[in-house]
Amino acid sequence: MTSPETKLNWDDKINGSLIDWILKHDPQTVHCYLPMPEEVDLTTFLKKCLQSELEVIVPKVKRRPFLEHLILNNLQELESGPMGTRHPEHALPYTGDLELIIVPGLAFDHLGYRIGYGGAYYDHFLANYPNAFKLAVCYPYQLLPELPREAHDIAVDRILCPQAPHRFNYEWEKVHFI
Repeated sequence: MTSPETKLNWDDKINGSLIDWILKHDPQTVHCYLPMPEEVDLTTFLKKCLQSELEVIVPKVKRRPFLEHLILNNLQELESGPMGTRHPEHALPYTGDLELIIVPGLAFDHLGYRIGYGGAYYDHFLANYPNAFKLAVCYPYQLLPELPREAHDIAVDRILCPQAPHRFNYEWEKVHFI
């Protein structure tokens, strides 16, 4: 993996790029995962969204393969969910449209396909929001030349990733190196 200092540096770069994206594109609703320790820590980004009074929606893992979508009002009143996830306590469900979806994953390829944690939760969810911009975030070691795909897999529109220490011999079509 990587050192805690490198992870913190990468997290800062990713959070800054996400904040810049928000300022440039001005979405009204943002769907974002609440990070687990090994994932990109998006706490700075989430705080900025809440301070800017954006409507922030977060997932709650339900029975496979479904996610419930909850309105996030703060980062203090969270409870534990299945598989190490967290979600807001006593939050209201959200059923409206989404403009931006921040997508987690374990690995990503140059075409924007991802491998998640199993269960096809995000593929099922993303299929219901074809017009939302799907933006993934990852660390350089999570980029792989190609991933296996299934018929239900949905590619993201863009991947934000800190500058990789090496490049592969082909174009990264959907990766924006920061």
